[in-house]
Amino acid sequence: MADGQSWEQVTGRFGGPPAHDPDRPIAEGAEPWNVYADRVLAALAAMLSYNLLVTAYLMYLGLGGELVGVLLWPAIAIHAVLTLLVAYVWFNDQQPKQPRPG
Repeated sequence: MADGQSWEQVTGRFGGPPAHDPDRPIAEGAEPWNVYADRVLAALAAMLSYNLLVTAYLMYLGLGGELVGVLLWPAIAIHAVLTLLVAYVWFNDQQPKQPRPG
């Protein structure tokens, strides 16, 4: 149903955007919207954990003073920014699952 079609064609055949019926797959063999959302949120949680731990570890190394190099603090800044961006998406884009109408 969805292969090679525009968004308008897919939503027209489906009866609206996937959020209107989140437990129904939008195409044969596809996963429902809620399953997709769960998978994406799990990936975001993993990315958030990783960047938070790396930022903390690099700050520990930087404040310890032994392994401080020229690029350590820029790496800390990059991981801190990535942590904030992923946290923003995680906390602002989490939507509760919608019950199936009917």
